[in-house]
Amino acid sequence: FHILLENTRNFANKIWNASRFVLMNLEGYEPVDIDDSELTIADRWIISRLNMKVEEITGLLERYDLGEAARALYDFIWDEFCDWYIELAKPRLFNPSSPREKLVVQNVLHDVLVDILRILHPFMPFISEEIYQYLPGHSNTIMLDSWPIKDDNEVWLESVEQMQQIMSVIRAIRNIRAEFNINPGSKVRVVALMHDKNLTKIFIKNSSYIEQMAGVDNLSIVETLTEKPRQAVSALTAIADIYVPLEGVIDIDKEIARLEKDLKNADSDLSKALGKLSNDNFLSRAPQEVIEKERGKAEEARNKKEGILQRLEILSRS
Repeated sequence: FHILLENTRNFANKIWNASRFVLMNLEGYEPVDIDDSELTIADRWIISRLNMKVEEITGLLERYDLGEAARALYDFIWDEFCDWYIELAKPRLFNPSSPREKLVVQNVLHDVLVDILRILHPFMPFISEEIYQYLPGHSNTIMLDSWPIKDDNEVWLESVEQMQQIMSVIRAIRNIRAEFNINPGSKVRVVALMHDKNLTKIFIKNSSYIEQMAGVDNLSIVETLTEKPRQAVSALTAIADIYVPLEGVIDIDKEIARLEKDLKNADSDLSKALGKLSNDNFLSRAPQEVIEKERGKAEEARNKKEGILQRLEILSRS
């Protein structure tokens, strides 16, 4: 119960902070008609995903599947709107190429947030009404607003697929940064070897998203590669091979020493867990939940050990 309560509190904070960010960046906002050509791939992605979620959540509510409806909305708000779109929108808010560009992204943020609040209202009526009353153009109460309806004209499936492919590359680079303990403030060089030539132009056009979201200051998007970059770690995705050279980014000797220390700890944890699990006296006397906990510890230590060994192998070849 306490974990559920904490998660709900964190979700409420997430919604409040995201809404506050939008409200703080609506200076000069006015509702305008936007031509599709003015929308970026990120705009088309979030608008499409909103429409898809409206259809999904409405269907779940009509079947009285309230838990799944709440989960679908939670995932969309937390992950897609807050963690992705708001971050992707920041450069156009803070450093727009023109007043119109800023106005377009303001309108997308405003309209998506309003529909989110309308869908959220049955689940969290007080916070949704409170935020709604601060938004420009609000009515007397969100309770009397029409329920959002999916607009098929605002679902761009190609943009959704392309944006998700860009996001998969961003995640791959982020995973490399985390696995090799790269300082969050350090920029990295990245080489992306594309598998699909049709995507090369899309990635080049939207390379700023990768640079912004993955901490990249030198991104090469290529279709052929004569040799792999020196001292580089790689990640394979469905659409590209990603190479991140580590030279000058981390101290490879120090990282190897750190990983060797972590390996000893993982070995120790695994030995302790396996020792208990091979002890007949422990297995016959311990409650089942305690035994399962030890099995979980053993599996976690085993996976950690395998991951460390893989990273050590990569660094040893660098």
